[in-house]
Amino acid sequence: VGGGSTELITHERAVSLDIGSVRLTELFGEDVDAIAGYVRPLLPDLAPAAAVGVAGTVTSLAALDLGLDEHDRERVHGRVLTLDAVEEQLARLAALPLEERKRLPALDPGRAPVIVAGATIVREVLRRYGLESLRASERDILHGIALAAAELPQPVEGDAPPGAYTCC
Repeated sequence: VGGGSTELITHERAVSLDIGSVRLTELFGEDVDAIAGYVRPLLPDLAPAAAVGVAGTVTSLAALDLGLDEHDRERVHGRVLTLDAVEEQLARLAALPLEERKRLPALDPGRAPVIVAGATIVREVLRRYGLESLRASERDILHGIALAAAELPQPVEGDAPPGAYTCC
């Protein structure tokens, strides 16, 4: 779940949907029912057996579910976040005025204005696919790119390609 879009990726398919936490907050404010009603019909037919959630919405929900005094990447990474926990945190966050949400331990104050929409997206994804939980990950696509790059063979030094300028 990002600010402008949400990506759903399975072994068979990758889908990017224009339903991000910032975008939906701009459209619907913190109206959970309106956000859910907008998101639901946009979720494609997929059949995931399990889910891993990355990025700030999911990791913030996991930190809040853990009751942390401050965000702790080590404790958040791998945390199983149940649908019940997502629903509980969503209800809690939606009930708090923005200024109180900004003061919640373990929630980045900059995320407070959009966390209700983000949590609603997470809840609707879990509901749509009949998933009872997801695993929070502090690692994302950048980690995957770095790991893939680490596996590339080292460049081989050799003759300059034809037409290349060499000096010295």
